[in-house]
Amino acid sequence: MICKQCKAILPDKSKFCPLCAGVSGSTVNESPPEHSEESQSSDKSSILEIPGPPKKNRLTWILLAGVAAFLFAKSRGWLPGSSDSVSFSGKWVISVEAPNLSFPEQTFVNVAVQNNKFSLIKKTANSEISEIYDGKTLYTRSVYLISPQGQNLPPSGSTAQDASYFDTEPKRFWKKRKLGKKSVGELIAGHKTVLHEFRDARPSGEIVNEVWEDADTGVILKAVESAVSSQASQPPATTTWECQEIHYGPVDSSLFSGL
Repeated sequence: MICKQCKAILPDKSKFCPLCAGVSGSTVNESPPEHSEESQSSDKSSILEIPGPPKKNRLTWILLAGVAAFLFAKSRGWLPGSSDSVSFSGKWVISVEAPNLSFPEQTFVNVAVQNNKFSLIKKTANSEISEIYDGKTLYTRSVYLISPQGQNLPPSGSTAQDASYFDTEPKRFWKKRKLGKKSVGELIAGHKTVLHEFRDARPSGEIVNEVWEDADTGVILKAVESAVSSQASQPPATTTWECQEIHYGPVDSSLFSGL
C-alpha cells in the first residue's frame, strides 16, 4: 500500500503513514485519532502502577525478613538476652600483656550471673573491687592494699548509681560479640566450644579478636584481643579473658543485693 501524501510504501493493512501521518490510500492528511482524557489517564495508570505481590505474600516476606534479622543478631550476641537467660557461677582470669609491662598483669574474678544481674569480685595484687548489678543499680566497692614497694594507694570507697542494661554491657565479658569465621574450638573448663575469629588489617598493624563460645549455652568462656604492630620489633598488646571453672544452675540471689 502507498501513502498518497508522501508516496511512501507502507506495510499491508497500515492505516497511517509513520512519516507524514497521512492516511494510506487517501490524499487527506489525517492524524491518528486522539485518545480521550479518560483513556489517557487509564493508559498512564496502567503504565505507572506496577502490580506487586499480594498483600498476604508481602506480609509474609516482611515477617520472614524480621525473623532472619533477629536470628542473625542473636547468633552474633548483639541482643540483650542472647545468653542472659543462663544462670551460672564461675572463676575467670584476665591477663594483660603490653610492651610497657615487664610481666603480665593478672586479675582473678569470681563471677555470678542470674538473668541480667551479675556479681563480680575482682582481685589483683594490690586491690579488690566488687561490682554488683541488681538490674537497676550498679554498686561498686573498692578496697586498695599497700603495694609491695610500700606506696600508699588511693583510699577505699563505695558508690551506687542507676544503670541500664546497656550501661553495664562493657562489664559482661562472658557476652562478647561474635564476629568472623567459625570453627570447632578447644575444650575450655571442661566444655566444648565454637571459635569465632576476626582479623582487621590496618596500616599501623592488625587487630585480632578470638572468641570461644560454649557450644551449649552461648556463654563466652574465653576471649583474646590482640593489637599486632606493623613494626616487627614491637610485641603485640594482648588482653585475655579465660574461664577456669563454671557451674551452670541457680545462683544465690543474695549475691546481687547492694553493697
